[in-house]
Order: sequence, then C-alpha cells, then structure tokens
Amino acid sequence: MPTPYPQTNDGFPGYGSFGLGVSTFPLIATGANSLLQDADPVLYYLLDFAYNVLQLHAQARWAVEVARPTLNFAAPFPNVCASRVPYNPFPFLQDTGLNLPLLAAYWVDGKSFELTRDYLRTESTIEIAYVLPPMTAAQTEILGPILHAVRAILTDRFETGFDPNYLDGYQLGALTQYDNLWVRDYKYGLMPHTTTNLPMQSVILTIVLRERNMAVADQFQPVSGYDVQSYVNPTGGMVPTGPMGLYTGPAFNSNIPTFAPGP
Repeated sequence: MPTPYPQTNDGFPGYGSFGLGVSTFPLIATGANSLLQDADPVLYYLLDFAYNVLQLHAQARWAVEVARPTLNFAAPFPNVCASRVPYNPFPFLQDTGLNLPLLAAYWVDGKSFELTRDYLRTESTIEIAYVLPPMTAAQTEILGPILHAVRAILTDRFETGFDPNYLDGYQLGALTQYDNLWVRDYKYGLMPHTTTNLPMQSVILTIVLRERNMAVADQFQPVSGYDVQSYVNPTGGMVPTGPMGLYTGPAFNSNIPTFAPGP
C-alpha cells in the first residue's frame, strides 16, 4: 500500500494549507478582522473600493442635488451611498433596516480551469449593484442621472485598478492578488416597492474576476538534512550497514515562491 503524503509541514508536500488569491486556509482563529475580510477578501475590498470612490467622485454633487426643495422627500437621503452589503440585495429591499441608496457586491457564478496537476485558475462573475430609493418621476428627473455617473465611475476605477485617494493609491490587485478583473457589461433596472407605488431604480455592473489557487508561505519548511541508512543484501536477507551520516551544513530552502503558473 503506498505511503500517503504526511499532513504536517515537515519539508514534504503536506497539503495542509493552501491559498486562493489572497485568501489562505485554514482560516485564522482570530476576531481581529471580520469574517468577510478573512474568508472573502476579494469581495471585502471590491465593496470597500467601490464605496470609497463613489464618495470621492459623486458625494459632493449628490449633496447639492438632494438639497433642492423641489424634491420633497419624506425623509432625507444625504449620502450618495448610505449602506453597503456583501450579498444580493434585491430579495431584501423591503427590509426597513437597509438604508438607501445602497451599494452591494456579490458572487454570481464561475468556472475552473486546470493549469497543472495541482493548480487551478478560476474565472468568476461578480455583480456590483447600486440601488436608489423609491422616487417619483419628478424626483427621478433630478437624481436619476446619478446612475450613469455611478456606472462611469466604477467602470473607470475598476479598469484603472486604483484611485490615488484610496489607500494612498495602493493597487486593488495587490490587495486581493487576483490575476485579472474587468467590467464585462452593465444593465439598468426598475424594481417595485411593496409599501409604495414608486419603483426603485438601479444599475448593475457585471465583473469578471480571474484568480488561482497556490502554495502559501511556510507551506513547505526548509530542509535541514536527512538521516539515511544503507542496506546490503547478503545471503540470508537484508542487513543494515549503519547510518550514512546526517548533513549539518546550511539549510536547503524548500519554500515555494509565489508565481503565475501559465496563461
């Protein structure tokens, strides 16, 4: 019976830990970060990035427009993005706990490609949705164009991959270690609200994201030496001749560097 690979980090491929993009498993047992940040850092940073660039590039004009007395909102909507959620919001828009306008990011579907025997590349679809509060036709005439602005801002910033005012211009790809990301398409929508006859309008961007699974830091420990014995086969059976000696020189570094395994 073949001897299985050991399940500990002893210098051999133990496969006891692995990574997907910047995610590493097993998940760390600490409450320093939210579960979203540790278990799904791609969604965490996409949502945080989108929220912040909308504040940077649309909030000032939004504040001017919503202050117009002709809008006659029953309740004010001072923020261009009042809340953000990491799930599909549309089944929950009747929930009074969701503040509008709302920004959401959520996984839709995906597929995997085998690059080598041990490494895969995944290509996933993520949707970024921006939803306005229920509005009349007159209110929509004034505030509706913000949907086009949101779509333009997010498309450009995702394509650029950074904003100089977000984390000092740190690259979004460096934060999440995805291979590639682009906005594939977008659509506008209307959704009726059950407590009013006014619709909620939205714009939804479809993002394609490529990631790969990989070895993680310290998955393979440095090899310091091997204790080896030789055997001879005289008449009557195997006889050990004693140890051949233990290498005590500088450690061999068997750590695996980060690399991209092919296109």
